[in-house]
Amino acid sequence: VSFTVSEVSLDFTNLKIAASDLISNKSRILSLSSNNSLLEFLINGAPQLNKRVLDSKKDVDVNLKEACTDFITTAATLLSSPIYAFLAQLDSTTTMEQFRNVVSETNQRISNKLPGEKKLKSLNQANRETEAILNRPNR
Repeated sequence: VSFTVSEVSLDFTNLKIAASDLISNKSRILSLSSNNSLLEFLINGAPQLNKRVLDSKKDVDVNLKEACTDFITTAATLLSSPIYAFLAQLDSTTTMEQFRNVVSETNQRISNKLPGEKKLKSLNQANRETEAILNRPNR
């Protein structure tokens, strides 16, 4: 099954510019030199053919990888937020007891929430194709 689509379009920008040049150089329309306005219009006024290939599978793969990366970032932030908050407020009056409390709170948070996060992550890795997408670098 192919997930690619070729999209073809015509760009008439050159035609507009060539027509404008033709109108502004009316005196050279029938000139027998290389500066013939009509000849320049015929050569430069052809529309451009643009071809674009859209790969919907690649787009889905990139979006899936971004969503999983966001999930991992959110989960890591959720689990370790007490330490981040503690480090942001760290100063010379901080005691080891405060540090131990924050580490203990973080460990408790990880113990309580990590099984649920692992379960969510395993949903993404239950499919071999999805796992391959997540482990391959984006291009």
